[in-house]
Amino acid sequence: MPPAEIVVAVIGSAAQSALVRASQASVLGVTSRGIFLSLPPHRVVFLSYETYRGPLTLNLQGDVQALQRLSSHFPVQVTPDRIAFPSLGLVLRYGQSANWAAPAPPQKRLNPDQIQANLTGLAGLVLEQRAGAPTSPGAALLEAYRTNKDACQTKGAHRAPLPDRDIIILGKDLQAALQTRQVQALATALGAFLGMGPGLTPSGDDLAAGFLLALHRMQRFSAREWEALGEALLPVAYQKTTTLSASLIECACQGQADERLVTALDGLLTGAPDLPTCAGMLLSWGSSSGVDALAGMALAFLNTEKSKRVRP
Repeated sequence: MPPAEIVVAVIGSAAQSALVRASQASVLGVTSRGIFLSLPPHRVVFLSYETYRGPLTLNLQGDVQALQRLSSHFPVQVTPDRIAFPSLGLVLRYGQSANWAAPAPPQKRLNPDQIQANLTGLAGLVLEQRAGAPTSPGAALLEAYRTNKDACQTKGAHRAPLPDRDIIILGKDLQAALQTRQVQALATALGAFLGMGPGLTPSGDDLAAGFLLALHRMQRFSAREWEALGEALLPVAYQKTTTLSASLIECACQGQADERLVTALDGLLTGAPDLPTCAGMLLSWGSSSGVDALAGMALAFLNTEKSKRVRP
């Protein structure tokens, strides 16, 4: 009897590159939204039941009920056009899937004052809609930013109570590193966030990814500078945090991320989509991941006019 088949409707650019080089994989985690697969040596892809696209995402089409019988460490076979689960008698075909990558950054952007106003408004919407939810490092930083922009600077860092003060001080250090215009300083400051918090994507990693994505879509660095930053930061990321987080940070260094982050960020930069739509996008990305990524974006926006280029 031939194996049952599920069609992959869309495949992210980074997922496709990883699968082409792989011959085997294993189940890393099972969630209500999809399955995480670990591919050696250092890559994770996501088999998603949802329609949101991303660089590491394969969007499945059809009946996915059989996949819900998977558990961690299930063996998986990979070929250039399919992913097979022999124990389930199931194959996912992706050879004819539509490819997805983040669109080019917007060339027409609002002026800095308008962007800052959008950021303040979006931070307020996100925090209000999360009222009563567990706090996160990003939420603490956003609250400081929303109530007093100087809270991300030295004065605010000294006023803020522990443990919120720690994340604000790290944010201040990251902004200072950005203004040094030196890649190694920036990689060191970002490295302080890596692994901060529990889960497959700790809060500090989501913040770092949001920061990098914002800088990329604002086109602050040259291709050579991004290459140098990746060489300095990514070995630390793959050693210090989860493989999934490190993979997402690597994608952010290439201007790639879940389309919800890209859409929300472009909304800040251009005014479209509107802020309520952007807030909904961010809040749908993990329990607090979107909030933490927004905090990283905020750090990238503040004072960036003084740091349009960094030095290797």
